[in-house]
Amino acid sequence: MYRDSPDRLGGESSSVEFSRKIFVNCGGGGYGIFNHSVWNGLTVADVVFPWFAFVMGEALVLSLNARLRTSLPRFTAFGQVARRSLFLALIGICLGSINVSWANVRLPGVLQRLAAMYLIVGALECAFMRTSQNITPEI
Repeated sequence: MYRDSPDRLGGESSSVEFSRKIFVNCGGGGYGIFNHSVWNGLTVADVVFPWFAFVMGEALVLSLNARLRTSLPRFTAFGQVARRSLFLALIGICLGSINVSWANVRLPGVLQRLAAMYLIVGALECAFMRTSQNITPEI
């Protein structure tokens, strides 16, 4: 339905990466390839966080650029970034508090760090992103 729209950004890769991140953090189904390496190797589990951060940063820049070009006020765009960052941090806190007492909840978790990174980069992009391409036709 929305896939044919040229204005819509594909969110499938972000949701797949989010699902993969949760899968790896919950033990990876017992498969050895999804275990973190001790210190001298590289496995799939070791590249999930950087890849998710990259995909999240690309999606942030592309979506903010599209929204700011439609004359959305920068303050409104920052409000949306702050709201998404808060929701991401709350999801991380909720997932980290499963089967743990509230006294032992780990607040500086992975999703909370991604939320902080999303908030910082989103604030910088809202403040400094150019909304015009500055393309001049050749004569």
